[in-house]
Amino acid sequence: MRIRASFALGALASLAAATALAQPKSLKKMAIPANTPPDIRAQIERLSDKDPAARADAVMKLGGMGPKAAAALPFLVETARDETKVPINGESQSIDAIVAESLKEIDGPGSVPLLIRLLDEKDGRNGALTVLGVLGDARATPRVLRVLGENDGQSRFWAVFALKHIKDPASIDGLAAALKDTSTLGAIKVAKLVHESIAEALGEIGDARVVPTLADYIRTGKFASARLGSAQALGVAKRPEGVEPLLALLNEPTAYGTVADGVPVFHAAAAESLGLIKDPRAVDPLLVCLKECKEDKVRAEAARALGRIGDKRAFDALHAVLRDATQPSLPRLGAAVGIEALEDPRAVETMIAALDDKDLAKVAGRYLKSTTGQDLGTDGAAWQAQEGGREGAAGRRPHELRRGQEAGAAQADHEAVAGGAGLGGRSRRNRRAS
Repeated sequence: MRIRASFALGALASLAAATALAQPKSLKKMAIPANTPPDIRAQIERLSDKDPAARADAVMKLGGMGPKAAAALPFLVETARDETKVPINGESQSIDAIVAESLKEIDGPGSVPLLIRLLDEKDGRNGALTVLGVLGDARATPRVLRVLGENDGQSRFWAVFALKHIKDPASIDGLAAALKDTSTLGAIKVAKLVHESIAEALGEIGDARVVPTLADYIRTGKFASARLGSAQALGVAKRPEGVEPLLALLNEPTAYGTVADGVPVFHAAAAESLGLIKDPRAVDPLLVCLKECKEDKVRAEAARALGRIGDKRAFDALHAVLRDATQPSLPRLGAAVGIEALEDPRAVETMIAALDDKDLAKVAGRYLKSTTGQDLGTDGAAWQAQEGGREGAAGRRPHELRRGQEAGAAQADHEAVAGGAGLGGRSRRNRRAS
């Protein structure tokens, strides 16, 4: 069991380590009902064990019992106060995070009112917010918004964590107000994380009302990393209203910041988000960027975005970049990924030639497989022999077209283009934007 979240949990964990709560003493004061089955009673008793590993194991075993362990709900809710870290499958996880997964298995909705009451107490509040976020129940939104408005940076962070996962449009106004709050709340590192997290939360909610807030922060926001996150969040939101502010960012020479902020990464993020929105209004500006933008990573993201949008007008420009061996490798790779996403069969010969380039071979091999129906891997000589033989025998184009594409494999290489080459994706924060 583990929480899958994209927030900068590790960074915040180092800030919170000194104040993390151990096993809650309140558990020892709670009486286990007399009619509790023996196996459930045994695990409830282990929740008070001095050994954190034993407590974590008890939480997981109760979760594994499912709804029949309903008698343990109040005890697990109290255990949500326990922020002790334990090793699980080679990774360090907090007990409150494990509690969240177990509550989902037993009876998530039934535990929500109990967890909301924990928010009235300072001790264990962050753990309760973590669990409420994982459960994703909108009943918690009003009370979590009250925590967001308090003058406590770490509680604000975990409140945003909860709201991001709850995805309740009713939280938009509160999140927008918090994003305008420029106070550092005693620690500028925490304030920066809060702003980054709010941008992510607004993107996940995806309502049209998030666009003006994110667009304004891109232009005027306090923290460069959160401005970058706002551009990325517009892509996650996939709202057509986000196209205009992203095009403005793509064409703004300073990206509304300074050279120290890493301007190309902002431009790359704008191109990536435009590709996620898939609005045809972005095609012409992205074609201009593919031709004229100076930074290789920005051109590569423009190429990748053109493929995602799926407009066939982009093929000629992408093909020209791919077949030009004098072009830098990164834009050529972006062009290859873009053509693959377009599912256009006209690039077979160029892709065969690209097999000789180690940076392009993987994409080219997969494109050839999906387009021709043959699987010769990345062996350029084999592909040339195969296609040459077909052309001579049949007297026609050297391949049979096939439209089906392996979407999962294509996405893996989209990520390889961005991740391996340092492009501005949502999970790849600009290390210079801080």
